[in-house]
Amino acid sequence: MDPALKALRFDGGSFEEEDDGSPDEEQHFDDSEEEMASYGLGMSEYSDEDARGDMKDTDEGEQRDRRLETEKDLKPARRNLPSVEHEPRDSKWFVRNTAVAPDFVSKFFQSSRLHHLSAWKNTLKQLATKPKKQNGSTDHHPRTIMHVDMDCFFASIAIRDKPHLAKQPVAVCHSQHGSEASTSEIASCNYIARSYGIKNGQLVGPARRSCPELVVVPYEFEKYEDATKKLYQILHRYADEIQPCSCDEALIDVSSQITNVGTGQEVELARQMRRDIKEATGCNASIGISENILLARMATKKAKPNGEFYLASSSKIDFLADCKVGELPGVGWSLSSRLEARGVVYCKDLMAIPKHELQHDHGSKTGEMLYNFARGIDNRPLESESKMRKTVGAEINWGIRLQEMAQVERFLRSFCDEVSERLATAGVKGRSITLKLKQRKADAGEPYKFLGCGDCDNYSKSVVLGRAVDSSSAIYKECLLLYRALAVPPPDLRGVGIHLGKLEEAAAGQGE
Repeated sequence: MDPALKALRFDGGSFEEEDDGSPDEEQHFDDSEEEMASYGLGMSEYSDEDARGDMKDTDEGEQRDRRLETEKDLKPARRNLPSVEHEPRDSKWFVRNTAVAPDFVSKFFQSSRLHHLSAWKNTLKQLATKPKKQNGSTDHHPRTIMHVDMDCFFASIAIRDKPHLAKQPVAVCHSQHGSEASTSEIASCNYIARSYGIKNGQLVGPARRSCPELVVVPYEFEKYEDATKKLYQILHRYADEIQPCSCDEALIDVSSQITNVGTGQEVELARQMRRDIKEATGCNASIGISENILLARMATKKAKPNGEFYLASSSKIDFLADCKVGELPGVGWSLSSRLEARGVVYCKDLMAIPKHELQHDHGSKTGEMLYNFARGIDNRPLESESKMRKTVGAEINWGIRLQEMAQVERFLRSFCDEVSERLATAGVKGRSITLKLKQRKADAGEPYKFLGCGDCDNYSKSVVLGRAVDSSSAIYKECLLLYRALAVPPPDLRGVGIHLGKLEEAAAGQGE
């Protein structure tokens, strides 16, 4: 899976890093595209509630360290970067490119990678829905799970349609004009770029200093969506059951297709699947194969790039022994650091610790997970059925620069329109409304990300209503009251989130 998509995993199927027009379709808040791009204007400060889901390999500590590293890397390059704080609030540029703009919200989400990923979430679940054991009963077959993961998905799509880039370092981000001062984040990069130390999630500025010849291309959402649909159509042909993980990744059960485990049938099936995916999408995929979800995921690390790897049950202990604990799904930076502090670096170190000791130190569930995963034990079923979502909402933590309450009110009205549309798409109404606000800290300097939220205090306030609502006007009425109760001065506002919970199905043709 593209590491950039890790932040976007479904609840059971997943959206964890993480996907998704043509180069000319990139959206900006201003016609002066090159001016904005030269400042590194990007959309990655956005956080979409629907897209967050479970974090697989990262946690807050890891994100914090990456942010601090990013800030350090940017300091030399940003000395000459103009500050929006000094831009006149009534200037044409400011009015066009911040939350003051009447169409800010709609243009913001048109440009948001996470928004596109979130919007595809239900589509992916529908693509993955099929009767279990469609290809035959799996009751009398040993379990065979495959982890199908596209290689450098965004970058691969770009290179597929621009073959002259095949031997060049390529990165995908919001801006294709990134200079060494750019704060646009790289969503995907090819293996040539990675050989220079460039990573997904890195800012374009430091990446370009590491690799001056880096070719930066914009998102192409329509092409990503088309390739994703073709991918899942192929998986349907092979799978007894599918658990969607993201637009470029899925777990599939192929047990009914394997009559003799460990005789090479698994590898041949994976090779045929990879050929089909390549022919249909023009992009490479890697496949890890084993007896459960954990081992299939670990096998994919060995399969990449552009290959397949079968991890037999008889080999799992030897295979895992030399794997670092931090490579295990569910073990993020914080947990990995705590384990390393006590000398537990590899899974073989973890194997030496009794279960009761792990549970005492890390809690019952986490301790048992560590004990089992170190030994390749994972009894989790694939989660192919859609779960009832708990909340619907969105957040914007970029471009919020407002000066007076009238501007806040106009922005909230527009934002409530967006949330109301999401409720309609999901076919639900909500009885609780939560407003989240970011307030710039008094001593906060200019954020490292242009027009980003920077160092903030976070506040939230909720209300439970007597009946469920989904109309923009009803949501706005409550959000305005919540905002006034939180009393964040408009000039200090840096982020807004609106979420509806206690969801109910919306009756056809009814809205409140």
